[in-house]
Amino acid sequence: MRISVFVPEFGVIEAVTPPFRSFHTANEFLTTFGKKPIFEVEYVGLNEYVPANNGEYTIKTDRLLKDVITTDLLFTSYIWRYLQGNIGQCRGNTLF
Repeated sequence: MRISVFVPEFGVIEAVTPPFRSFHTANEFLTTFGKKPIFEVEYVGLNEYVPANNGEYTIKTDRLLKDVITTDLLFTSYIWRYLQGNIGQCRGNTLF
């Protein structure tokens, strides 16, 4: 199952990383018990590197949003105060 976590421009890291870490940790539990991981977890965004928390952190995306053809589950995080800018940047993408 492919899990895509959207990293918005101007997001906060505390809102972006929990879904990624949760599914990654689930894969680690499965591996510990001798099972194969079942989740393909990836960060997707509008750019390869996305600043978070006013530039305090930078998140490297695995794929650009425009390159995502299919995904089983898409997480979008809380975008806080830059809502208009984020929506404007996402227009024209097939998932939105």
